[in-house]
Amino acid sequence: MTLKETIAQSKTLLKRQDFPLVASKTAIIVIDIQTYCCSIQTPSPYYNQALKNALPKMQHLTDTARKVQGAEVIFTFLESLTQDMRDISTDYKLSGPFFQTLPTPGAAEFLVELTPECDDIRIPKTSCSVFLSTNIDYVLRNLGMEQLVIIGQLTDQCVESAVRDAADLGYLVTVPQDACVAKSEDEHKKGLHGMRGFANIVSTEDVISDLLAIRSSMPVNDDTVASKIATSGTLSAVMKKSEAKTAANTEEHLSIESSFFPATTRWEPPPLESSGAVQALYHALSAAGVKYIRMCALDISNATRCKAVPLQRLMQQQKSVHLDNVVSIAEVSIGGIPTYADVPVPDSNLSAARVLPLHADLSSLRVPPHSPTSACVFGSLHDQVTGNVSPLCCRSFLRRVMKFAQNKYNLAFHVGAELEFCLYRDGKTTHGNFDGDDSAQQSRITPVDESLFAYSTILDEQEHFISEVDEQLRQINIEIELLHAESASGQLELVLPYRRDVLRIADDVVYAKETIQSVAKKHGMRALFLPKIKSDQAGNGLHVHISFRDLRPNTSDANKSNAFHDGCNITYRGKGFMEGILEHLPALLSLTIPSVNSFRRVGPGCWTGHTASWATEDKEAPLRVCLSNNEHEHGNSVPTLAPTNVEFKLLDATANIYLALGAVLLCGLDGIERNLTLRPELSKSSVSAPLPTTFAESIECLKNDSFLLSFMGEELSTAYLAVKVAEERHFSTKTLQEEVLFDYVKS
Repeated sequence: MTLKETIAQSKTLLKRQDFPLVASKTAIIVIDIQTYCCSIQTPSPYYNQALKNALPKMQHLTDTARKVQGAEVIFTFLESLTQDMRDISTDYKLSGPFFQTLPTPGAAEFLVELTPECDDIRIPKTSCSVFLSTNIDYVLRNLGMEQLVIIGQLTDQCVESAVRDAADLGYLVTVPQDACVAKSEDEHKKGLHGMRGFANIVSTEDVISDLLAIRSSMPVNDDTVASKIATSGTLSAVMKKSEAKTAANTEEHLSIESSFFPATTRWEPPPLESSGAVQALYHALSAAGVKYIRMCALDISNATRCKAVPLQRLMQQQKSVHLDNVVSIAEVSIGGIPTYADVPVPDSNLSAARVLPLHADLSSLRVPPHSPTSACVFGSLHDQVTGNVSPLCCRSFLRRVMKFAQNKYNLAFHVGAELEFCLYRDGKTTHGNFDGDDSAQQSRITPVDESLFAYSTILDEQEHFISEVDEQLRQINIEIELLHAESASGQLELVLPYRRDVLRIADDVVYAKETIQSVAKKHGMRALFLPKIKSDQAGNGLHVHISFRDLRPNTSDANKSNAFHDGCNITYRGKGFMEGILEHLPALLSLTIPSVNSFRRVGPGCWTGHTASWATEDKEAPLRVCLSNNEHEHGNSVPTLAPTNVEFKLLDATANIYLALGAVLLCGLDGIERNLTLRPELSKSSVSAPLPTTFAESIECLKNDSFLLSFMGEELSTAYLAVKVAEERHFSTKTLQEEVLFDYVKS
């Protein structure tokens, strides 16, 4: 059955995004990428740079299409059929000397970077739209092509004309926006806007993912179209590793290149029953005294960016489902600003002219007691032009990882978190102290006590603070499982229980941190989450405990609860999961402990681990297997001392929790995919591979980890690396005391 027949017979409302590219039904059409067109365009810095940026994308697309079975590559180009060009269109004859001097038959030349290969199809054209002056429609139907990926130039002219005509002829059209070129940025945007109603506007990475996906060979059955779309229409696969990597890196194969990894364009928030439900929510919030809704997103450096919208305005405008496009945040503010200054990092390749509309996820909505007139809600950031989820949206990154685990491996994660922080007396220190040497001012920054691990001192003296934190967290549905003194001065650890909703536990971490800091200020203190405050004391971590359950219908009840262990031992998938994390750990550190100060916390005797190793119940190992002889957190009793979960210790509060947790889970899944053998357990006599000792070293490891970079995508990885390199250069010249003062002022 053809895709057109599938659409006609479907009983559900379908969209272009519901249909991933099927390689055997897809043709890549390259428009006007020839020497003649590229050399005579009005010279401008924008066009030259845009063409330079787009050519590698076009090459990647055509190379991939040639490798997958059934896909076609078609080059269409300007070339007359006659020597005197009497056959060209009337419009071209009236459009000036450029169009009146087209290459004559056989004279068209192509760029060195992008040239048709022997089995590619070449179709010369003599009009703006290739569908009006050639037999391309006839050729495509003979080939059985139903989906077209159209790239080339100019975005707002020949590309747009071809897209509109192809859509009218019944083809499903996809346009990779980064593989198209126009004379100016404004004309490029206008072209994309003009094609939105006729094509799915995506990125090159999205197209590559679809073409390489296993599902491209799946037949579409009319009786199961809804279920197929529900499972494969929202999934995408990982793009292949860049061929530009060094020879050493090419030996590291990208292990999940044919898996179901959701692309950034595929996810949309689950709809409510009706816009009336949103209106009811507004009225309920208003009755509770809420006056504003804060639309929030976490940037890549872990700062919460938000804008507050008056609730009354929303009620008057009757905004409907999802609170889409109510506010937007500058792209560069999400991915291009370092922690030390409100100045964009040039190498992030992000523009202050582009904004990302925020689509609220109402499941994250809370009314924090410390700001009772404001409701806070997190959501997904979207591209303003295409409407697709932005690659810079780290919360969506974690959501896609969860979908990936579910659809590829039939696994769902359970995650718990431990937040460590230190309470310091509020000394009213100003920012002027940061670079100064005023010991009188600095001496005011003192911890609330000097107690040690599990002492009752801080619990007694800060009982009112602890009680209020507990009460405020309960009011936003965050439960405290355990709270105790830690090893450093004024240090507490707050344990959040396991959640089956991984996105929810990440949200809880963000909300809990903000609540703790707010309540601390109310009680005349500052809560510092900085990883290292005193050089001779333990630091602050954000440990996560991870296990997973098996979602396969025929699995045992025990595995439905916890598939990390088999009752007595770690399962083969549990071992593969751990080894995947350990193998990528040097690069992972740049995402999980992403600051100069973070690495001050890591080392022998620091309760973190400093080698790529694991151990059972050893708090000096970065991966700690936790045993339990009690009723398991998920509800079933387990045998004595069963390995119930693994604790990842090299994570702290300077990390974006969504990005860091997503990366850890992905690396574990890589170990499962490759069926890795878990290395021997850490012992006094064993020697384990050392980990990076500085933030700069871990950044270099990330640059060389093609697996992590490919999953992050080019836009996110480029921005992240640029910002973190800038932060490393800035803070590597600072003393520990200066770092503490800086964090104290910000808290």
